[in-house]
Amino acid sequence: MSGFMKQDPAVITTKLSRSYGEIKALKELDLTIFRGEIFGLVGPDGAGKTTAFRLLCGVIPPDSGEIEIAGLNLLKNPDAVSERIGYMPQRFSLYEDLTVEENLSFYGDVFCVPKDQYRKKLTRLMEFSRLSPFLKRRAGALSGGMKQKLALSCALIHDPDILFLDEPTTGVDALSRRELWKILSDLNAEGMTIIVSTPYMDEVEMTTRMGFLYKGRLLKQGSPFEILETMRGFFIEITADKPFQAVEALSDEPGIQSCYLMGDHINIRSSIEYPEDKISALLSEKGVVLKEYRPGRPAMEDVFIDIVRKEETYAGRGD
Repeated sequence: MSGFMKQDPAVITTKLSRSYGEIKALKELDLTIFRGEIFGLVGPDGAGKTTAFRLLCGVIPPDSGEIEIAGLNLLKNPDAVSERIGYMPQRFSLYEDLTVEENLSFYGDVFCVPKDQYRKKLTRLMEFSRLSPFLKRRAGALSGGMKQKLALSCALIHDPDILFLDEPTTGVDALSRRELWKILSDLNAEGMTIIVSTPYMDEVEMTTRMGFLYKGRLLKQGSPFEILETMRGFFIEITADKPFQAVEALSDEPGIQSCYLMGDHINIRSSIEYPEDKISALLSEKGVVLKEYRPGRPAMEDVFIDIVRKEETYAGRGD
């Protein structure tokens, strides 16, 4: 990934808010994203990620607050901003009755790409997306992964400075996810600023900085390393012959702060140290056999659970 200069912001929001009736989708978002970053906006469904992206791309107006994109006030200069950004919405929004080539040609016309430049851009986009064999195929007949690549290609047809992608890997297979992130990494290495939202915690470790959004509020931001460093406690990973029973047996144990199944192993975070013999004894009482015990490390899931618990506790006090 390319480095970035903190003196040169690409996006600045100040007290940005948006409601839908009684629902406050975004609450006074203060955010600065620098040129050359891959910035990840992370949160569960309903956190406000899509609302934030639609605001930043000028699709909907804010209730209050300011937005600056590439040094321009979005509300005062919407057309100038649109020339500098690319936007890939969460849902596939291209014309399914048009072919791959026809969709790209249409977006080239929308962004007034000169004809002599369009062919060069099309060739390059086909190289990284590997959609060349499907140029004559209707968009509606593409697989989920190919639809995402086509949508990304259309968002890039005018060479934007800043690329917004709203949950681009949701609903696609693991291979397509990896391929898309490889494309994003290559684009970032060439200097493009990329802002991506995702519900997948494993993807945020591929960003330069990230922000946790929950119920419309930005709760924490920083690099993945900085975020993980905020976690305190003891971390272990275990495997057991009855994993679900093992999680149930350990979850209510005093001192264990989180215990959940991740693949074939169980991640445990505790406020006190639990040596192997202690874990083995606790499981044995429930008829579960400990198969493997090893030191662990905090995962983004742990961080998010910890942040949400603190937020809910704070909100519950009514402060």
